[in-house]
Amino acid sequence: MKLGEPLVDLVMLGGSLTGVDAGTRLLSYLSGLGNWSIGRYHHIYAVQFVLDVLFIVLLSLTAVYTFHDAWTSRKRPVPRGDKTIAGPLVTRVRIAPYIDLPDVQLKQVSVPMLCYLGFFLGMASGLMGIGGGVLFFPILLYGLGLSARNAAGTGILLLFVTVAFGTYEQARDGYVSIKLAMSILIGSSIGAQIGAITTHYIANRRLRLLFAILVAATVCMIAWDLFRLFR
Repeated sequence: MKLGEPLVDLVMLGGSLTGVDAGTRLLSYLSGLGNWSIGRYHHIYAVQFVLDVLFIVLLSLTAVYTFHDAWTSRKRPVPRGDKTIAGPLVTRVRIAPYIDLPDVQLKQVSVPMLCYLGFFLGMASGLMGIGGGVLFFPILLYGLGLSARNAAGTGILLLFVTVAFGTYEQARDGYVSIKLAMSILIGSSIGAQIGAITTHYIANRRLRLLFAILVAATVCMIAWDLFRLFR
């Protein structure tokens, strides 16, 4: 059985690249706002405050929903995530034209919906530097209904092209440290291989719990960073 579905990547790619450009432009606008005065003594860099709040909101929602679903799925004979079960974005969003995704056992998936999802993820990537596992994985898992292993394998091409294009746009505007990016790339390349192998040996339910714990830890770190701005 194939782990991913390349058709998802190809359909979402155009919207994702457009979203990256929109997110980068919005980041430039926020950067130009300078400092905001909050209270009498606190002056906070506007773009940092906005991004921290967006991170906390999006990641908190992701962590809570993932925790809840992973916990309640213990009582289901075949819980979502253990195998592909068409999710609400497939069963409720009925906007033609449609496409079948045989590699992940889904039929009649709305093409416009996938394009808009690509735009949203691309915008998040261009604005906040995220959109990969943090946002894309939950959308594939709970929105489309893919199994955890299918969700992990789907989107690799999309994420690679989106991140590459986003890095170029951010570097063009002077927001990228090439040395730091290359250092992270080396570590992430090794970690990606380890993660891909690990998905074959860890149960889907545990994968979801581990993902939720990682996201929750990230929220705590960002919240602490935001709290220090008001001290």
